[in-house]
Amino acid sequence: MSPNAPLPDAAPPAPAGPDALPPAEWAQAAALRTRPWVTLACCSVVVALFLLTLGGTADSIGGRAGWAWASNDAIWAGRWWTLLSSAFLHLEPWHAAFNLYWLWTFGAKLEPVLGRPRLAGLVLVSAWVSSAAQLAASDQLGVGMSGVVYALFGFLWLAGKQDARMRDLVSSQTVSLFLLWLVGCFVATYSGMVNIGNAAHASGLAMGALLGIAFGWEYDRHRALGFALLSLLLATGSLAFAPWSPGWTAFRAVSAAQRKDHAAAVKWLRRSLARGQQPAWVWQTLAAVHHAQGDTSRMRDAVEQLRRHDEGAASRFEQWVQQGAPVGP
Repeated sequence: MSPNAPLPDAAPPAPAGPDALPPAEWAQAAALRTRPWVTLACCSVVVALFLLTLGGTADSIGGRAGWAWASNDAIWAGRWWTLLSSAFLHLEPWHAAFNLYWLWTFGAKLEPVLGRPRLAGLVLVSAWVSSAAQLAASDQLGVGMSGVVYALFGFLWLAGKQDARMRDLVSSQTVSLFLLWLVGCFVATYSGMVNIGNAAHASGLAMGALLGIAFGWEYDRHRALGFALLSLLLATGSLAFAPWSPGWTAFRAVSAAQRKDHAAAVKWLRRSLARGQQPAWVWQTLAAVHHAQGDTSRMRDAVEQLRRHDEGAASRFEQWVQQGAPVGP
């Protein structure tokens, strides 16, 4: 090694030009290139949870990592933190491997530019937004980092068009791969081949792209923060108010029935039926609500509607009523 050669861990010389970082920031970025701790931590959590649930199925998540995933009813009832934790869960090896590869690839490139706190914020916000979007679109919480990966991709792709520090960090081949994969997943889902969290992919990409554009506007942190807060607001709002959702309207109906607000329960049950909820469940629950009201005529009408969809369920309900057994929702 020549006397003038830099030490292996020394920061490379700062580039000149209008897009150059100040010396202190460039030194920090150079140090971060060798220590992407936030990216490494995220990957480590993914691996740990995958090993914890290894060999499991969606039905066995509750026993192995019940704190990290929840049903739609449990989320609407207050387990909102699972919107974050479920992003780190993966059941299939190929899913975990795909997301780990791209999480490391994109995260290690972004961390030197954004810094650790901002990258951690981007990961958490995109996990929350993509999970909430998937829940709002499908009445089901997904698992996996795909929404986060799409957010990181969208950020790098759009920010790189305006910020020299991220230019060429995402190749044209990678852009084509991710856009084709996005379209292919929609086709696979709507053709019935496989059920994929397309809402998580699309919302992650949209949020990351918007933040990337904001970041590229002369590093305008206020615009970037505004987009992030707007995304969070919309995502959180869909948890508290989702009248288009058959699952959310059914949840409201059951909650009203448990409060003995029978009129509200009937209203929400009929809305849930109109939005595609399973007819047998709706009519049985309506029969139970009318029974609790003491409205025998409407209860019988609901049982007859139930019989058209499930003869066995109608017969069992009538037996419960005759025996005085609880029939409430």
